Amino acid sequence: MYAFGGALAADTDDSAPESVLETLPEPAHAPKSESRTLITPEPELDLTSAKEASVMPNETHMTLRGKISRHLFVDKYLFTDASGGIRVIITDAVWQDLTISDDDSVEINGKLVKEANEAYVIVEQITKIP
Repeated sequence: MYAFGGALAADTDDSAPESVLETLPEPAHAPKSESRTLITPEPELDLTSAKEASVMPNETHMTLRGKISRHLFVDKYLFTDASGGIRVIITDAVWQDLTISDDDSVEINGKLVKEANEAYVIVEQITKIP
């Protein structure tokens, strides 16, 4: 089990752009002064697989979903998904108070770094997926 830290808080923004707001008709039983708004969900993230990540250009920002399957050394880990694996660097500042095990699914956001014959992702954010 990897014990580090962090929790994400979802911010509620009542001033969402008009493109994601749609006014709904009021039900017959609703008071006239009540306004109803439907917030359209954001589009799916553009996810990158571990296999795709390894061949992308240097410094490409990406989001990956999978598992941290092995601790390699200090802040280096092996990230795996259905396509394969790629090394990732996760610092203590990124881990914060997050605790995960080999069985937990995670989403990571980071930047690809290519040096010589090695490609790895420097993780900027990690979230445990329930």
